[in-house]
Amino acid sequence: MGENNQILQEMIKELQKKLPDGRPIGITFSTEEKKYYYDTVTGKIITCDDLAYQIVEKILDGKVNEIVQLSESENLIESIRNIINVIEHEKIFALSKFEKMVDFGEYEDLIQNQLEQLTLELTEKCNLRCGYCIYNEACEKNRDFGDKDMDEETALKAIDYAKTHSGKTDTLHIGYYGGEPLINYPVMIKSMRYALETMKNRKLHFAFTTNAVLLTKDKCKELAEIPNLSVTVSLDGPEKWHDFYRRNMHGDGSFHQTLQGIKNLVDAFGYDRAKENILFSMVYAPPYSEERLEETQKFF
Repeated sequence: MGENNQILQEMIKELQKKLPDGRPIGITFSTEEKKYYYDTVTGKIITCDDLAYQIVEKILDGKVNEIVQLSESENLIESIRNIINVIEHEKIFALSKFEKMVDFGEYEDLIQNQLEQLTLELTEKCNLRCGYCIYNEACEKNRDFGDKDMDEETALKAIDYAKTHSGKTDTLHIGYYGGEPLINYPVMIKSMRYALETMKNRKLHFAFTTNAVLLTKDKCKELAEIPNLSVTVSLDGPEKWHDFYRRNMHGDGSFHQTLQGIKNLVDAFGYDRAKENILFSMVYAPPYSEERLEETQKFF
């Protein structure tokens, strides 16, 4: 018993090392059959057994030291070990507290000198017509796809603005949005290169989300030359589920084109970089079924 208690204390210390200084933002909830934890920062939903559910609630309440009271040492050790494994692999419980509260007198300096992120909406156009997309005729409160592109002059002026107003920050994040941002690829790559040329004293991070259909080998070769670039690809799982919603303007599925784009990007990035810098965004929309979840999980 004493040995188990010692192991338990060591496991709790290990758990505390994996948690942020601030209190994580998330929520526990349950259905008639199962219990879950929703992690706000990552957007992930984790299935929990009864003991893991109680441990997660202690973590959210900032009462990690009270975990020892929940069950016998042996059961707790295994459950904590599983939670640590999930933290490491799923990146849940990420730092979520405010870095600082800004006084009103600091706003001017914050706006003028501490810009940390710039997002460029490169285009209103998209080459797909996904059934669940908010930018379509069915969503009356949102705009439909348009035909406007951001021109090069505007994009470079935005980079200049970011440079001017981020003088007190070491790191700047530049993101690209659409529509499908690759439709306006020339402006994207030009603005990335321009930022690297004009802000050599900053650590720049670039990111964009894409359906990957337009990721040709030539584009991927050029993108691989951009440091600190993260690409999020929209991929909804196996072909039959991906193509259920993610279709082009003619109603044809995009699965094979998306996979080819991913392959082109992985080949250009190399395996190690691809593993760290290519992410996936999946939408789980009706029809819902346990079979579909299992197929999707197996696919990924």
